[in-house]
Amino acid sequence: MKTKKVCVVCKSEFIPIRKTTKFCSLSCFNVDRVKWKNDIILTPNFGEHIIILTQNKHAVIDEADKHLDKFNWVAIKTKTKFYAVRYEGKKRIYLHQEIMNFPDSFIDHKNGDSLDNRRLNLVISNPKNNMRNIKKLNGCLSNYKGVQPNGSGFVVRITRNYKIFYVGTFKNEVEAARAYDNKIRELDVGNLIFVNFPVAGEYSVLVNQ
Repeated sequence: MKTKKVCVVCKSEFIPIRKTTKFCSLSCFNVDRVKWKNDIILTPNFGEHIIILTQNKHAVIDEADKHLDKFNWVAIKTKTKFYAVRYEGKKRIYLHQEIMNFPDSFIDHKNGDSLDNRRLNLVISNPKNNMRNIKKLNGCLSNYKGVQPNGSGFVVRITRNYKIFYVGTFKNEVEAARAYDNKIRELDVGNLIFVNFPVAGEYSVLVNQ
């Protein structure tokens, strides 16, 4: 039997759908969201608009898309990223897909920031390119993507289309990371380039960059 909780807005008891549910109804959720939005002061850059989400997050969109702020957007987290979403019944709608008007397509965030939903940062992609944009995960044994410690050195391997490319083993971790980058540039010609040390027109795969 599920344990009852007390709604943080109206203080009435209710049986939550999930353990993390804090509100007894959508109305109470909206009341809390409006109060929270009024308490937050964020100044967008010129031509931009900010949508306040849950979990202390916010999304950036173009001023031309600010009409989308009329919906109740929330933040949800995948393994490594937060996304802005809203719901129509049981259907989940992603902000970046709604902006691009491609609800069933893969949309890449060029700079890796999944809450930066300005049109200049969005590009229609495919599952393979979408996977290449995944940031290096915290907790990995190397500081760089594509690099793995191997004895006294560092080995670089890359998988493309179910084929493994062995790049080499290097004594220096940075040297290995640059070798990974060079191979990515060779393999991904014509696609978005995500590397450890990006140059102009490329994007970083490192976290917090």
